[in-house]
Amino acid sequence: MAFLYRPVYRPPGFATLPAGIGWDYVEVPPNLAFYRPDLPVSRYTYGLIKTDRQLTKPELDTFQLLKHIKRKEAR
Repeated sequence: MAFLYRPVYRPPGFATLPAGIGWDYVEVPPNLAFYRPDLPVSRYTYGLIKTDRQLTKPELDTFQLLKHIKRKEAR
C-alpha cells in the first residue's frame, strides 16, 4: 500500500524525509518533468510522493509534509 504526501518547503531527498523510508514520485514537480516523462506533472511545487509506510504525526511535523487525500473524480 502506498501513502501519499506533499513536501511543503523543500524537495524530497535523503535529508528531507525520515531515514530509511522508501519513496518515489507519483507526480513530478514541473522543473523535473523532463527527467520523468512517465509521470504526470504536479500542480505542487515539490511534487507528490508515495512512501512504503505511513508516516507518524511527529515525522510529518518535523519534515514538513502534508498528507495527501485523493479526491473522487467528478462524473
